[in-house]
Amino acid sequence: KAHGAEFNCESFSTVVSAICSGKIQAHIVGITYADRDASVGIENDVAGAMIALPSVYSKWDESNQTFVNVPATYIEDTFVFKDKSQKFRETTKNKDTFPEGISLGTFFHAKMFALSMSDSAHGNQFGQMSSCYIAEHGENNAPMLRIYKNLNATRDDSPDANILLFTKPPSLVRKSRTTTYIESLGTSARENSFQLNPHIFLSSWSHKTGNKRIQASFTDSLSTFTGKSVIRVQITSNGNLPDEQKLKDVLDDLLKAGLSEVSKRGWMPSPVQHDSLRIHALNEPEIASALRSMGAETRVLGKCPMKPVVIDYKDLPDSIFGENRPTVTPFYVYSVQKADLRVYYANDNDKGAQQSSRVLTQPQAYSPVSHGLRPA
Repeated sequence: KAHGAEFNCESFSTVVSAICSGKIQAHIVGITYADRDASVGIENDVAGAMIALPSVYSKWDESNQTFVNVPATYIEDTFVFKDKSQKFRETTKNKDTFPEGISLGTFFHAKMFALSMSDSAHGNQFGQMSSCYIAEHGENNAPMLRIYKNLNATRDDSPDANILLFTKPPSLVRKSRTTTYIESLGTSARENSFQLNPHIFLSSWSHKTGNKRIQASFTDSLSTFTGKSVIRVQITSNGNLPDEQKLKDVLDDLLKAGLSEVSKRGWMPSPVQHDSLRIHALNEPEIASALRSMGAETRVLGKCPMKPVVIDYKDLPDSIFGENRPTVTPFYVYSVQKADLRVYYANDNDKGAQQSSRVLTQPQAYSPVSHGLRPA
């Protein structure tokens, strides 16, 4: 069971296939105990595991007035065996340095962070170094809450700060059309070379003045509970939002643009529906409220509401990463195109429905407004 919900073992074969194909990764923590005088011998224990997949975390850079999109690792299904954890804590007790021993869960996460920042072929995940951890957690998961406290995680305990989903298309009376963009992201694999990331993309909106900005990132994902494909969405703003009605119109088009792009990329069979989205709006209460008024509901596993959490590696001590902490370069934007929403506005001849695109000759940190694709 997970939070009281029955786990379907038949779905696990889909998860194993996804691991074998490289879509997701399984991380396993093993502990080796060796008696100091070798009289007892060596004891090996598998003590826990977690599932990881490549993602992106977006944040607003106030000083440069732009979004920064950094490579991130999305984590699900973290667990450690209770008896192994207790033994690890007892074994690591030291009256001078760790009088209460070391938390196995915290230790496991710290090692995963260091691995995801490694630039070695063995270490980095999915061909990209990571600088951020993203996850969802049950609001009553006390062990994980203790781990997040130890690791300076960004969370929001307010009752409405949950992960959201739509069980049916959003319900709202549209007052306006908006112009949204699809942005493709990638990394600079080596000098004069650019590697597009096929697992993520952005949909974005900007007011014609450029002072109001909202962006949604979409990550090709998998529910390790059901074995079904899902799309993780993170919605971020620059803190300056349009009025309530306009905000709903913008959010509606950002999600529709994302669903259309998911279909084009073949992440899941068409038509792609809103119920495939798992929406994170951490520290965006007005956006979360607007989504709820459009029909979004709290994502619940069993009877437990699920909440988003982020750990930015820059907030962690250098001791986790060794003497030379690697520098992780944010994603570059490779191309931008006006979102094609004609499938949703079939009878609309508005010029805004026509698609235009631009591939950047020099991929770079990107803003549609700064590159001449400003809405009319």
